[in-house]
Amino acid sequence: MKHTQQRQQQSRCILVASFALTASAALLIFAFLFWNTPVPGERKLPSPIKITQEDFIIDPANGSPIPGGVEIIAPGPEKQILLPITKRGFQASRFARLHYRIENYSPGLMIKLYWRSSDSPDTTRFMRLHPGFLPQASLPLAQNPGWKGEITLLGLSLQGGITGDKIIIRDLKFFASGAESPLSMILSDWSRREPWSMSSINFVFNGSPYARPSPVLASAAWLSLALLLFMAWNRYRFRRFLPPTCAPGLLFLILIPWLILYGRWQLNLWSQFNDSRQLYSGRSQEEKQLRAEDAAIYRYAQHLKHDLLPQQPARIFILDNTYRSYLRLKTQYHLLPHNSYNYDRFPQAAYLHDGDYLLVLGNIPGLHFNRETQQLEWPGEHKIKAHLLDQSSLGNLYRVELSDRENRP
Repeated sequence: MKHTQQRQQQSRCILVASFALTASAALLIFAFLFWNTPVPGERKLPSPIKITQEDFIIDPANGSPIPGGVEIIAPGPEKQILLPITKRGFQASRFARLHYRIENYSPGLMIKLYWRSSDSPDTTRFMRLHPGFLPQASLPLAQNPGWKGEITLLGLSLQGGITGDKIIIRDLKFFASGAESPLSMILSDWSRREPWSMSSINFVFNGSPYARPSPVLASAAWLSLALLLFMAWNRYRFRRFLPPTCAPGLLFLILIPWLILYGRWQLNLWSQFNDSRQLYSGRSQEEKQLRAEDAAIYRYAQHLKHDLLPQQPARIFILDNTYRSYLRLKTQYHLLPHNSYNYDRFPQAAYLHDGDYLLVLGNIPGLHFNRETQQLEWPGEHKIKAHLLDQSSLGNLYRVELSDRENRP
Protein backbone atom coordinates (compact mmCIF):
# COMPACT_ATOMS: atom_id res chain seq x y z
CA MET A 1 0.00 0.00 0.00
CA LYS A 2 2.82 2.36 0.91
CA HIS A 3 4.65 1.63 -2.34
CA THR A 4 1.45 2.25 -4.32
CA GLN A 5 0.98 5.66 -2.68
CA GLN A 6 4.62 6.49 -3.31
CA ARG A 7 4.32 5.65 -7.02
CA GLN A 8 1.14 7.70 -7.27
CA GLN A 9 2.89 10.64 -5.66
CA GLN A 10 5.84 10.30 -8.03
CA SER A 11 3.49 10.21 -11.00
CA ARG A 12 1.70 13.27 -9.68
CA CYS A 13 5.04 15.13 -9.32
CA ILE A 14 5.97 14.28 -12.91
CA LEU A 15 2.57 15.56 -14.03
CA VAL A 16 3.11 18.76 -12.05
CA ALA A 17 6.59 19.11 -13.59
CA SER A 18 4.98 18.85 -17.04
CA PHE A 19 2.48 21.53 -16.09
CA ALA A 20 5.29 23.74 -14.72
CA LEU A 21 7.21 23.43 -18.02
CA THR A 22 4.07 24.26 -20.01
CA ALA A 23 3.16 27.21 -17.81
CA SER A 24 6.74 28.50 -17.87
CA ALA A 25 6.86 28.34 -21.68
CA ALA A 26 3.48 30.09 -21.98
CA LEU A 27 4.50 32.89 -19.58
CA LEU A 28 7.83 33.49 -21.31
CA ILE A 29 6.26 33.51 -24.78
CA PHE A 30 3.59 35.95 -23.62
CA ALA A 31 6.22 38.22 -22.05
CA PHE A 32 8.37 38.06 -25.18
CA LEU A 33 5.43 38.93 -27.44
CA PHE A 34 4.28 41.72 -25.12
CA TRP A 35 7.76 43.25 -25.09
CA ASN A 36 8.54 42.91 -28.81
CA THR A 37 5.19 43.39 -30.58
CA PRO A 38 4.73 47.02 -31.66
CA VAL A 39 1.55 48.83 -30.71
CA PRO A 40 -0.96 48.69 -33.62
CA GLY A 41 -0.98 51.93 -35.55
CA GLU A 42 2.14 53.21 -33.79
CA ARG A 43 3.94 53.59 -37.11
CA LYS A 44 3.28 52.61 -40.68
CA LEU A 45 5.69 49.95 -41.90
CA PRO A 46 6.88 49.88 -45.51
CA SER A 47 5.80 46.98 -47.69
CA PRO A 48 8.39 44.21 -48.21
CA ILE A 49 10.73 44.52 -51.19
CA LYS A 50 10.26 41.37 -53.27
CA ILE A 51 13.08 40.11 -55.49
CA THR A 52 11.58 38.29 -58.47
CA GLN A 53 13.22 36.31 -61.23
CA GLU A 54 13.19 39.41 -63.45
CA ASP A 55 15.39 41.25 -60.96
CA PHE A 56 18.39 38.93 -61.46
CA ILE A 57 21.06 39.34 -64.14
CA ILE A 58 22.03 35.75 -64.97
CA ASP A 59 24.60 34.32 -67.35
CA PRO A 60 22.79 31.44 -69.13
CA ALA A 61 25.88 29.30 -68.60
CA ASN A 62 25.40 29.60 -64.81
CA GLY A 63 21.66 29.13 -64.46
CA SER A 64 18.22 30.38 -65.40
CA PRO A 65 15.26 32.22 -63.84
CA ILE A 66 12.35 30.27 -62.39
CA PRO A 67 9.07 31.48 -60.86
CA GLY A 68 9.92 33.43 -57.71
CA GLY A 69 13.67 33.01 -57.97
CA VAL A 70 16.59 31.45 -59.84
CA GLU A 71 18.10 28.03 -60.47
CA ILE A 72 21.90 28.13 -60.36
CA ILE A 73 24.50 25.48 -61.15
CA ALA A 74 26.96 25.08 -58.26
CA PRO A 75 30.30 26.55 -59.42
CA GLY A 76 32.57 24.38 -57.23
CA PRO A 77 35.43 25.75 -55.10
CA GLU A 78 37.48 26.97 -58.08
CA LYS A 79 34.91 29.43 -59.40
CA GLN A 80 32.66 32.19 -58.14
CA ILE A 81 29.31 33.22 -59.62
CA LEU A 82 27.92 36.72 -59.16
CA LEU A 83 24.19 37.34 -59.52
CA PRO A 84 23.58 41.10 -59.63
CA ILE A 85 20.13 42.26 -58.53
CA THR A 86 18.68 45.26 -60.33
CA LYS A 87 16.61 46.54 -57.40
CA ARG A 88 18.45 49.16 -55.36
CA GLY A 89 18.03 52.71 -54.14
CA PHE A 90 16.17 51.83 -50.92
CA GLN A 91 17.21 52.86 -47.43
CA ALA A 92 18.92 49.96 -45.65
CA SER A 93 17.83 51.11 -42.18
CA ARG A 94 14.17 50.59 -43.11
CA PHE A 95 14.62 46.91 -44.02
CA ALA A 96 16.20 44.87 -41.25
CA ARG A 97 15.87 41.26 -42.47
CA LEU A 98 16.10 39.24 -45.66
CA HIS A 99 13.81 36.20 -45.97
CA TYR A 100 14.76 33.49 -48.44
CA ARG A 101 14.40 29.82 -49.34
CA ILE A 102 17.27 27.61 -50.51
CA GLU A 103 16.32 24.29 -52.12
CA ASN A 104 18.64 21.47 -53.27
CA TYR A 105 21.41 22.90 -51.12
CA SER A 106 24.81 21.60 -52.27
CA PRO A 107 27.33 20.60 -49.56
CA GLY A 108 30.14 23.11 -49.20
CA LEU A 109 28.23 25.87 -50.98
CA MET A 110 28.62 29.46 -49.78
CA ILE A 111 25.92 31.94 -50.76
CA LYS A 112 26.50 35.54 -49.72
CA LEU A 113 24.50 38.70 -50.06
CA TYR A 114 26.75 41.53 -51.18
CA TRP A 115 26.02 45.24 -51.34
CA ARG A 116 27.39 48.74 -51.42
CA SER A 117 25.76 51.78 -49.89
CA SER A 118 26.00 55.55 -50.00
CA ASP A 119 27.66 55.47 -46.55
CA SER A 120 30.68 53.55 -47.93
CA PRO A 121 30.47 53.67 -51.73
CA ASP A 122 33.89 52.06 -52.27
CA THR A 123 33.40 49.14 -49.86
CA THR A 124 31.58 45.92 -50.75
CA ARG A 125 29.96 44.22 -47.75
CA PHE A 126 29.06 40.53 -47.45
CA MET A 127 26.76 38.43 -45.26
CA ARG A 128 26.35 34.68 -45.65
CA LEU A 129 22.97 33.06 -46.30
CA HIS A 130 22.56 29.77 -44.44
CA PRO A 131 19.84 27.25 -45.27
CA GLY A 132 17.54 26.28 -42.43
CA PHE A 133 15.94 23.07 -41.23
CA LEU A 134 12.61 24.77 -41.93
CA PRO A 135 11.68 25.75 -45.52
CA GLN A 136 12.02 29.48 -44.86
CA ALA A 137 15.13 31.12 -43.45
CA SER A 138 16.12 34.72 -42.77
CA LEU A 139 19.18 36.91 -42.41
CA PRO A 140 19.29 39.68 -39.74
CA LEU A 141 20.81 42.46 -41.85
CA ALA A 142 20.61 45.08 -39.11
CA GLN A 143 23.32 43.21 -37.20
CA ASN A 144 25.88 44.20 -39.85
CA PRO A 145 27.29 47.71 -39.20
CA GLY A 146 27.61 48.25 -42.97
CA TRP A 147 23.86 47.84 -43.57
CA LYS A 148 23.01 51.53 -43.61
CA GLY A 149 22.58 54.36 -46.05
CA GLU A 150 21.06 54.02 -49.50
CA ILE A 151 21.78 50.70 -51.23
CA THR A 152 23.64 51.39 -54.49
CA LEU A 153 24.73 47.84 -55.40
CA LEU A 154 23.07 44.52 -54.57
CA GLY A 155 23.49 40.90 -55.50
CA LEU A 156 24.33 37.32 -54.51
CA SER A 157 27.66 35.54 -54.81
CA LEU A 158 27.99 31.74 -54.94
CA GLN A 159 31.14 29.71 -54.45
CA GLY A 160 31.84 26.07 -53.65
CA GLY A 161 29.41 23.18 -53.62
CA ILE A 162 29.59 20.07 -55.78
CA THR A 163 30.11 21.18 -59.37
CA GLY A 164 26.97 20.60 -61.42
CA ASP A 165 24.46 20.56 -58.54
CA LYS A 166 21.43 22.73 -59.24
CA ILE A 167 20.54 25.08 -56.41
CA ILE A 168 17.22 26.90 -56.25
CA ILE A 169 17.02 30.29 -54.51
CA ARG A 170 13.54 31.72 -54.20
CA ASP A 171 11.22 33.89 -52.11
CA LEU A 172 13.73 36.67 -51.49
CA LYS A 173 12.08 39.52 -49.58
CA PHE A 174 13.48 42.43 -47.60
CA PHE A 175 11.31 43.07 -44.54
CA ALA A 176 11.10 46.15 -42.39
CA SER A 177 11.89 45.81 -38.70
CA GLY A 178 8.70 44.89 -36.89
CA ALA A 179 6.90 43.72 -40.03
CA GLU A 180 7.24 40.08 -39.07
CA SER A 181 6.03 38.04 -36.13
CA PRO A 182 8.60 37.97 -33.30
CA LEU A 183 8.00 34.23 -32.88
CA SER A 184 8.59 33.49 -36.57
CA MET A 185 11.77 35.58 -36.41
CA ILE A 186 13.09 33.62 -33.42
CA LEU A 187 12.08 30.29 -34.95
CA SER A 188 13.89 31.18 -38.16
CA ASP A 189 17.05 32.11 -36.24
CA TRP A 190 16.99 28.97 -34.13
CA SER A 191 16.39 26.64 -37.08
CA ARG A 192 19.40 27.82 -39.06
CA ARG A 193 21.77 25.08 -40.25
CA GLU A 194 25.31 25.72 -39.13
CA PRO A 195 28.00 24.60 -41.58
CA TRP A 196 31.14 22.87 -40.39
CA SER A 197 33.76 25.32 -39.14
CA MET A 198 37.03 25.22 -37.24
CA SER A 199 35.09 25.66 -33.98
CA SER A 200 32.37 23.06 -34.62
CA ILE A 201 34.26 20.40 -32.69
CA ASN A 202 34.09 22.60 -29.57
CA PHE A 203 30.96 24.70 -29.91
CA VAL A 204 27.64 24.89 -31.74
CA PHE A 205 25.55 28.06 -31.73
CA ASN A 206 22.29 26.08 -31.99
CA GLY A 207 20.99 28.69 -34.38
CA SER A 208 22.03 32.06 -35.70
CA PRO A 209 24.72 33.81 -33.61
CA TYR A 210 22.55 36.92 -33.96
CA ALA A 211 19.50 35.24 -32.39
CA ARG A 212 18.06 37.17 -29.48
CA PRO A 213 17.66 35.44 -27.18
CA SER A 214 19.92 32.49 -27.92
CA PRO A 215 18.38 29.00 -27.56
CA VAL A 216 20.65 28.28 -24.59
CA LEU A 217 19.58 31.39 -22.67
CA ALA A 218 15.95 30.80 -23.57
CA SER A 219 16.15 27.20 -22.32
CA ALA A 220 17.83 28.36 -19.11
CA ALA A 221 15.04 30.90 -18.50
CA TRP A 222 12.41 28.26 -19.31
CA LEU A 223 13.94 25.77 -16.86
CA SER A 224 14.49 28.37 -14.11
CA LEU A 225 10.89 29.60 -14.14
CA ALA A 226 9.60 26.02 -14.29
CA LEU A 227 11.75 25.12 -11.27
CA LEU A 228 10.30 28.04 -9.30
CA LEU A 229 6.76 26.95 -10.14
CA PHE A 230 7.54 23.33 -9.31
CA MET A 231 9.11 24.17 -5.94
CA ALA A 232 6.26 26.56 -5.11
CA TRP A 233 3.77 23.73 -5.67
CA ASN A 234 5.87 21.38 -3.49
CA ARG A 235 6.01 23.97 -0.74
CA TYR A 236 2.24 24.41 -0.88
CA ARG A 237 1.49 20.67 -1.10
CA PHE A 238 4.17 19.07 1.11
CA ARG A 239 5.52 22.03 3.12
CA ARG A 240 8.90 21.27 1.55
CA PHE A 241 10.57 22.59 -1.59
CA LEU A 242 11.69 19.14 -2.72
CA PRO A 243 10.37 16.06 -0.95
CA PRO A 244 12.20 12.80 -1.80
CA THR A 245 9.20 11.40 -3.65
CA CYS A 246 9.35 14.32 -6.11
CA ALA A 247 12.93 13.62 -7.19
CA PRO A 248 11.70 11.93 -10.44
CA GLY A 249 9.65 15.05 -11.20
CA LEU A 250 12.74 17.23 -10.74
CA LEU A 251 14.76 14.95 -13.01
CA PHE A 252 12.01 15.12 -15.64
CA LEU A 253 11.92 18.90 -15.32
CA ILE A 254 15.66 19.22 -16.01
CA LEU A 255 15.81 16.51 -18.65
CA ILE A 256 13.22 17.92 -21.08
CA PRO A 257 14.96 21.28 -21.86
CA TRP A 258 18.34 19.53 -22.04
CA LEU A 259 17.02 16.89 -24.45
CA ILE A 260 15.56 19.56 -26.72
CA LEU A 261 18.90 21.40 -26.90
CA TYR A 262 20.76 18.13 -27.34
CA GLY A 263 18.40 17.04 -30.13
CA ARG A 264 18.96 20.36 -31.92
CA TRP A 265 22.72 19.86 -31.67
CA GLN A 266 22.48 16.28 -32.96
CA LEU A 267 20.32 17.40 -35.90
CA ASN A 268 22.94 19.98 -36.86
CA LEU A 269 25.74 17.45 -36.37
CA TRP A 270 23.98 15.01 -38.68
CA SER A 271 23.62 17.66 -41.38
CA GLN A 272 27.33 18.47 -41.07
CA PHE A 273 28.20 14.78 -41.30
CA ASN A 274 26.00 14.32 -44.36
CA ASP A 275 27.57 17.33 -46.10
CA SER A 276 31.08 16.03 -45.35
CA ARG A 277 30.17 12.55 -46.59
CA GLN A 278 28.88 13.89 -49.90
CA LEU A 279 31.90 16.15 -50.35
CA TYR A 280 34.74 13.82 -49.40
CA SER A 281 33.64 10.19 -49.18
CA GLY A 282 35.48 7.95 -51.68
CA ARG A 283 37.72 10.78 -52.92
CA SER A 284 41.48 10.82 -53.18
CA GLN A 285 43.45 13.14 -50.93
CA GLU A 286 43.97 15.63 -53.75
CA GLU A 287 40.27 15.58 -54.67
CA LYS A 288 39.38 16.24 -51.04
CA GLN A 289 41.72 19.23 -50.92
CA LEU A 290 40.26 20.64 -54.14
CA ARG A 291 36.69 20.35 -52.77
CA ALA A 292 37.46 22.06 -49.48
CA GLU A 293 36.50 25.67 -48.76
CA ASP A 294 40.20 26.61 -48.63
CA ALA A 295 41.00 24.91 -51.94
CA ALA A 296 42.53 28.18 -53.21
CA ILE A 297 45.33 27.87 -50.63
CA TYR A 298 46.04 24.28 -51.69
CA ARG A 299 46.15 25.21 -55.38
CA TYR A 300 48.45 28.14 -54.66
CA ALA A 301 50.85 26.00 -52.61
CA GLN A 302 50.90 23.32 -55.32
CA HIS A 303 51.67 25.98 -57.93
CA LEU A 304 54.64 27.17 -55.85
CA LYS A 305 55.92 23.64 -55.22
CA HIS A 306 55.65 22.30 -58.76
CA ASP A 307 56.33 25.40 -60.87
CA LEU A 308 58.69 27.64 -58.91
CA LEU A 309 60.43 25.94 -56.01
CA PRO A 310 63.23 23.37 -56.41
CA GLN A 311 62.53 19.67 -55.94
CA GLN A 312 64.94 19.47 -53.02
CA PRO A 313 63.68 21.00 -49.74
CA ALA A 314 64.40 24.73 -49.67
CA ARG A 315 64.32 27.32 -46.91
CA ILE A 316 61.18 29.48 -47.16
CA PHE A 317 60.48 32.42 -44.88
CA ILE A 318 56.72 33.12 -44.81
CA LEU A 319 55.79 36.70 -43.97
CA ASP A 320 52.30 37.85 -43.07
CA ASN A 321 50.80 40.91 -41.43
CA THR A 322 49.01 38.70 -38.89
CA TYR A 323 50.95 36.37 -36.62
CA ARG A 324 49.98 32.70 -37.03
CA SER A 325 47.09 33.45 -39.39
CA TYR A 326 45.14 30.57 -40.94
CA LEU A 327 46.49 31.37 -44.42
CA ARG A 328 50.05 31.38 -43.10
CA LEU A 329 49.79 28.08 -41.22
CA LYS A 330 47.86 26.29 -43.96
CA THR A 331 50.33 27.41 -46.63
CA GLN A 332 53.23 26.20 -44.52
CA TYR A 333 51.55 22.80 -44.17
CA HIS A 334 50.92 22.46 -47.91
CA LEU A 335 54.53 23.46 -48.71
CA LEU A 336 55.99 20.44 -46.88
CA PRO A 337 58.63 18.96 -47.16
CA HIS A 338 60.18 22.41 -47.72
CA ASN A 339 61.61 24.00 -44.58
CA SER A 340 59.21 26.86 -43.87
CA TYR A 341 59.56 29.45 -41.14
CA ASN A 342 56.50 31.56 -40.33
CA TYR A 343 57.27 34.36 -37.94
CA ASP A 344 57.36 38.15 -38.20
CA ARG A 345 56.08 40.60 -40.81
CA PHE A 346 59.47 41.70 -42.17
CA PRO A 347 62.46 39.63 -43.32
CA GLN A 348 64.93 38.52 -40.65
CA ALA A 349 67.88 39.66 -42.71
CA ALA A 350 70.49 38.32 -40.31
CA TYR A 351 69.33 34.75 -40.90
CA LEU A 352 68.89 34.82 -44.68
CA HIS A 353 71.21 32.96 -47.02
CA ASP A 354 71.75 33.32 -50.71
CA GLY A 355 69.05 31.27 -52.49
CA ASP A 356 66.53 31.38 -49.66
CA TYR A 357 62.91 32.19 -50.52
CA LEU A 358 60.61 34.85 -49.11
CA LEU A 359 56.87 34.26 -49.42
CA VAL A 360 54.96 37.48 -48.64
CA LEU A 361 51.27 36.71 -48.02
CA GLY A 362 48.81 39.50 -48.64
CA ASN A 363 49.70 43.16 -48.18
CA ILE A 364 52.16 44.04 -45.41
CA PRO A 365 52.20 47.80 -44.68
CA GLY A 366 55.75 49.12 -44.87
CA LEU A 367 57.17 46.24 -46.92
CA HIS A 368 57.87 47.37 -50.47
CA PHE A 369 59.60 45.82 -53.50
CA ASN A 370 61.64 48.30 -55.53
CA ARG A 371 61.62 47.01 -59.09
CA GLU A 372 64.35 49.39 -60.22
CA THR A 373 66.90 48.25 -57.65
CA GLN A 374 65.42 44.72 -57.29
CA GLN A 375 65.34 45.13 -53.52
CA LEU A 376 62.84 44.50 -50.76
CA GLU A 377 62.66 47.53 -48.46
CA TRP A 378 61.04 48.00 -45.05
CA PRO A 379 61.05 50.63 -42.26
CA GLY A 380 64.37 51.53 -40.66
CA GLU A 381 66.14 51.80 -44.02
CA HIS A 382 66.40 48.01 -44.21
CA LYS A 383 66.74 46.46 -47.63
CA ILE A 384 67.77 43.19 -49.18
CA LYS A 385 68.34 42.17 -52.77
CA ALA A 386 65.73 39.72 -54.08
CA HIS A 387 64.24 38.51 -57.34
CA LEU A 388 60.46 38.49 -57.78
CA LEU A 389 59.46 35.03 -59.00
CA ASP A 390 55.67 35.07 -58.80
CA GLN A 391 52.74 37.36 -58.05
CA SER A 392 49.20 36.29 -57.15
CA SER A 393 46.18 37.45 -55.18
CA LEU A 394 47.38 35.41 -52.20
CA GLY A 395 51.03 36.44 -52.12
CA ASN A 396 54.36 37.15 -53.80
CA LEU A 397 57.36 34.81 -53.93
CA TYR A 398 60.93 36.18 -53.92
CA ARG A 399 64.33 34.51 -54.11
CA VAL A 400 67.05 36.09 -51.98
CA GLU A 401 70.23 36.95 -53.91
CA LEU A 402 73.22 37.58 -51.66
CA SER A 403 76.03 36.39 -53.90
CA ASP A 404 77.65 39.82 -53.44
CA ARG A 405 78.95 39.76 -49.89
CA GLU A 406 78.55 43.53 -49.63
CA ASN A 407 74.82 43.00 -49.75
CA ARG A 408 74.85 40.80 -46.66
CA PRO A 409 73.38 42.54 -43.61
